[in-house]
Amino acid sequence: MTENGISNNAPSTGGIWQLCPAKGDAPSPRSFPAVGSIGNTIYLFGGIYDPFGSPRGHSPLNDLYSFDTSDYSWNRLSPEGEVPGVRGFSASIGVDEVNRFYVFGGATYQNPDYSDFRAHSDLWEYDSESNTWSLLHPVGPVPSARSVAHLWLVGRTLYLFGGISPPYFQCMNDLWAYDIDSNKWEEIIPNGSPEAPIGRCQVAGGVGPIDGKLLIHGGERFDAESGLFRWLPDTWQYDLAAGQWSDITQAVTPARQNWGSSVVIDNSLYLHGGEQPYDRESPLAGSSGCGAPFPQNPTDHIWRFDLKDQAWTELCPDGDPGAALKRTNSSAVDGVMYIFCGYGWRCRKPGDPGQLWNTDVYSYVP
Repeated sequence: MTENGISNNAPSTGGIWQLCPAKGDAPSPRSFPAVGSIGNTIYLFGGIYDPFGSPRGHSPLNDLYSFDTSDYSWNRLSPEGEVPGVRGFSASIGVDEVNRFYVFGGATYQNPDYSDFRAHSDLWEYDSESNTWSLLHPVGPVPSARSVAHLWLVGRTLYLFGGISPPYFQCMNDLWAYDIDSNKWEEIIPNGSPEAPIGRCQVAGGVGPIDGKLLIHGGERFDAESGLFRWLPDTWQYDLAAGQWSDITQAVTPARQNWGSSVVIDNSLYLHGGEQPYDRESPLAGSSGCGAPFPQNPTDHIWRFDLKDQAWTELCPDGDPGAALKRTNSSAVDGVMYIFCGYGWRCRKPGDPGQLWNTDVYSYVP
């Protein structure tokens, strides 16, 4: 996964990029699995194998793996209890304090045109000590069914923002809080609120607060008039104490870099990879062909957002060559960002494969 998109012209150096020498029973190719860390272990659940041009359509998954960051070993798990149904694009997070891995919602579909797209509203809990899945039954109202929503952890509370819901790919901007101890959701900001960022899905935000603020950057929303998903370039913060959103977008921002992954390390938000048009003014630009239903342009760019200065910086790490990937997911353990799954793209001449499925594990150390 080093053939495409190596950054050589970034304005700032910073950090180390590494292809991890992973071993063991690694996950099969897939897009956007659920991930979350507990201690030194990262858990990976489900995702969707969505190859272009496949006569069998797309394949949602529900297998569960653990990745030990101390020795880079994979282990396929066989949990007890009821298992979540197949799905991809779920919101997920690990909670060290209770040794649990939480997975909310996500989507199931097989048809490449999403005509059978179905979103979920269930909340699952994986107990890493007993190796058991449990379907939770929260008290009272729950968030509506959605995929590619975002989850943060604040103490023993999970915060959920946005996502996309059928029919017609409605993008939401509601904010919910789930209390682990009381097993109860609370709607903090309703969908459609003008005080919140415009409705969107697949934002970059990491999984924890920075100085009492939850961050989101970018994402996308569906434009029903054109039938296209539109990139969003803005950056927002939610002040937990004040209970308010504020737009903190600055002049320098990542250039419409969506479907990558993000983590929070040392009070900074890091964003890696995703989709980026060749022509930054056009969502239609990119490389088509090789069976792709729309142009493809995964990137290996890495950005850091400093909340204090409210500024983005593009980084150019040392170490192994970068990997241009989209539809990945990531988690941070002990100040290291680990990146999983997704795919790259090569379609320059006849015979090129198009999709380059990533089964490697990459790490980034700031």
